[in-house]
Amino acid sequence: NLFYGNTATLSNTRLSATGGNDKTKFFVGGVVTNEEGVVRRTGFERYSVRANIDHKLSKRISFSLNSNFIRTNTDRGFTGNQNNTGASIGYNIAYIPNYFDLRPNAAGVYPDVDYGGPRENPLAVTDKATNNSLVNRFIQSATFNWQIIDRDNSSLKFQMTGGLDYVQNSTLIHLPEDLQFQRAQANPGDVLHGRQEAFNKNFQAALVHNTTFKNINFTTQAGIVRLEFDNSAFFMRGRGLAPGQKNVQQATVQQIEQQFNSRVQEAGIFAQEEVNWDDKVVGTVGVRFDKSTLNGDIDKLYAFPKASLAVNLTNFDFWKSGFISQLKPRVAYGETAGPVGFGATFTPLGGTNIGGLLGSVVSTQIGNTAIRPATAKELEFGVDAGFFNNRVSL
Repeated sequence: NLFYGNTATLSNTRLSATGGNDKTKFFVGGVVTNEEGVVRRTGFERYSVRANIDHKLSKRISFSLNSNFIRTNTDRGFTGNQNNTGASIGYNIAYIPNYFDLRPNAAGVYPDVDYGGPRENPLAVTDKATNNSLVNRFIQSATFNWQIIDRDNSSLKFQMTGGLDYVQNSTLIHLPEDLQFQRAQANPGDVLHGRQEAFNKNFQAALVHNTTFKNINFTTQAGIVRLEFDNSAFFMRGRGLAPGQKNVQQATVQQIEQQFNSRVQEAGIFAQEEVNWDDKVVGTVGVRFDKSTLNGDIDKLYAFPKASLAVNLTNFDFWKSGFISQLKPRVAYGETAGPVGFGATFTPLGGTNIGGLLGSVVSTQIGNTAIRPATAKELEFGVDAGFFNNRVSL
């Protein structure tokens, strides 16, 4: 009961409003979630606000905007696999007999533990240590539709979509200097401050043309795509903390654990043609050309084709079988690619200290300026079958 017996309360509160008319519709809503953990001093809080609007500028032109802000605060606790630091309450408990009293005395001092496992009082870790993550996220998307042509046998539509996604995550891990495991270190008291940010943007525009000639329907699509990803991470660590402090500047040993920044831009064009002959024969052929700043040649477009064909044999006039109500063989082929790892084109530099002076040294692994996406090709076959008026399907 000292660890996993916390009586947790979970609450979820929602408030929303909708309205509008035949031209404009809106939605505004908020959600507040609070979940306590079964382990003391763990839990999850979430605050979310969403706003959507759809508007028709005219009979043929419309747009929509969708916004969402989310803020979460998570106390994760120490139930993971930090065995070698003593900061794993489940691992520590396994070594401690149930008759040993882990609770602090009247002066608030926790008893030390020494039973062959990690030398740490898991109750002290639960009550004093911090493992927190605070996330702010904003998501915005927009869609624009223009019905350029709208006739009985043909139509042409222009669609444009775009959005952004911003995420900021601040983390704090703190192990006070008076914990048993920390007192055994050369520099007692450990703190890690982290900050991660990601700002991703996307844009897509396409023309979709649909026309019918006798009993054959043609759907033609063509468009462009642009993506952008900005990521950064910064982690600072301080050891040998002054009593009661979490500030890295109040630590004897101050170090930067990680600093990372990346920016990736990708762009592509695509085209596709789909032909449907009276739902008897359905075929699709398309191609997409992509380029990326991750590739060795950032301006080179790589082609990725695709094609598919399906034949509904039971829709032809020659089909007479009543037992088999559907029989559709199909085949498809496609190519795709995975992204190149960030920085693969560059030769990395490592930090060094020579004679008390800071400098950089060249890595033993050079960058690959000719690197290209790893491609995959897939060919698949299939058949759809139905029996007894599709009561049985395969």
